[in-house]
Parts: sequence; structure tokens; C-alpha cells
Amino acid sequence: MSVPPASGGEPNSDAFRSSLLSDQFYRRLMPFQRDGIAFGIKAQGRVLLADEMGLGKTLQAIGIMLHFHTDFPALVVLPSSVKFSWANELERWTKLNPKRIKMVRSRADVEALRDADVVLVTYGMLSATAPVVEALQRARPHVVVLDESHSIKNQNSLRNQLLSPILKQAKRVILLSGTPALARPVELYPQLSAIAPSLFGTYLEYARRFCNAHQGRFGWDVSGASNVAELHVKLQVSDVSLLGRPRPGRFSSSRFLRVGLAFWEPPRRALDTVKGVVQQAGRRSDRSNECPLLCLCSVY
Repeated sequence: MSVPPASGGEPNSDAFRSSLLSDQFYRRLMPFQRDGIAFGIKAQGRVLLADEMGLGKTLQAIGIMLHFHTDFPALVVLPSSVKFSWANELERWTKLNPKRIKMVRSRADVEALRDADVVLVTYGMLSATAPVVEALQRARPHVVVLDESHSIKNQNSLRNQLLSPILKQAKRVILLSGTPALARPVELYPQLSAIAPSLFGTYLEYARRFCNAHQGRFGWDVSGASNVAELHVKLQVSDVSLLGRPRPGRFSSSRFLRVGLAFWEPPRRALDTVKGVVQQAGRRSDRSNECPLLCLCSVY
């Protein structure tokens, strides 16, 4: 997709107006939310929005979703606490038929998947024996949104195993999380592999490279961190679309955000080192000095 740049090299958000979103929706958006929608659309709907809580990730996700409405139906997996909020926002800001915005009421409620534009299902509905999970896997939705996507941070969890087949076949994957990784790089892998499956290779390859994986007393220990600067660079210069911004005023524009012990706030010389690595690889990053662009975790 050709994205007309706005000032500063950012995508022009006005180029992405959807006929299924109301004029009030666009008037409601803050400038940074417009930029977030444009960013996600430029990424072809494969994005992890990691803005801090309260910055309107839901509205940005709706804007990205509706741009790709020709790929509907869409599946939104979300915590129970926000299911009605999501339904209200969809009815308020979009021109979708409210009768085609369906909410899964129980683990056996496969009828909710019929004649739907958007299906809302909570994480609590996902179990190995739930008929609705089998129905979702058969339906193969092309647009999938995971709100609070850190819910799949455990690579070996049942929730991750149930959602993995759905995410792998989806054309658009929109992840929302203010805290995609609380402490360790390993927690990022399920989310990164959902939006860019080929970037980091297999789970074990990623763990060996970036999690200091080694054989411990009880099997593989992936609780560490290694090659952190390389991971920063890889995320910046690759096609991984991970966008996160803190609340205005919390950080100066020259500082990274960090992930527990794995990431840090480097001085300017570290940023120069990152640029040097990029240039040596023959790949120029126009965003290497626009920190904080990558929000990899909760902020310390």
C-alpha cells in the first residue's frame, strides 16, 4: 500500500477514512490516535498497539479494523470487563448493523458466529472443550483483534494454544496491550510471532538468541535476557509494527522505554551505537531517533 507521508515522514491519517466510520468518530480522535490508525493501516493491519492505558487503543483498533472491513467478519477476543464497552463503541462510532455485532454468551454459543460482522468473545470462553472455540477455528476469521494481548504471553498456556491456529491463518492481527511484556523478552514472542511469524524464527531460536536460553535442572530456562541491543535494532528496522507511546510529559523524546531487567534507558551514545549497527547492516532507520516509539512493556 502506498502511504502518502505527512509532515515529519509520518503517514497521513486523512488518507485512511473509512466509509463505515462516522464523521463524529474522526472528529473525536486526538492527533496521536489518528497517527496510530494510519500506522496500523500502513502495516496492513498487523500491529501491536502498546500505548499506555487511557490513550484510546480501542478507538484506534476500531479505526484499523473498519479500514479492512472487506475482510470481515472480525473476531475480537477481550477481557470480560470490557466486552460491553467494546460493543457500545462499535455501535456508537460505526455504521455497522448493530444486529451483526454479536457477543458470545457462553462456550456453546456457536449461533453468535452466524451472520456476524464482528464477534466479541471473552478469554474466559476459551477452553479445550468449548464448542465455540472449535467453531471459531473452523470459521477462520481474517481479522482478529486481541485486547490485552499480554494474555497470551505464556507460550505454553492453553489460551495461547487455542488462539494460535486462529492467529496464524488471519490476514489482519491487531494486538492491544499497555504492558506487552512485564519483565522478560520471552513474554514478547507469542505476540511478535502473531504479527510477524517469520521474523524471529521458532520459539527456541528466539529464546536462545534473546532470552539466554539454556538447559536447567527442570528443562529449558528462558527467564533471562541476551542480545538486547540487537532486539531493539531488529524491532526498529524490520517490518514488525509495534507502536507504543507514554502519556504526554512522562518522558523526554530522547529516552527509550524499558522491559524489566532486559531493557533499559540508554544514554545518547547507546542510541549512536544502535544507529551504527543499522548502518553497518546497510539498512537505514528513519525512526531511530524518535524515541519513545517502541513501548515494550510497563514503564518504570
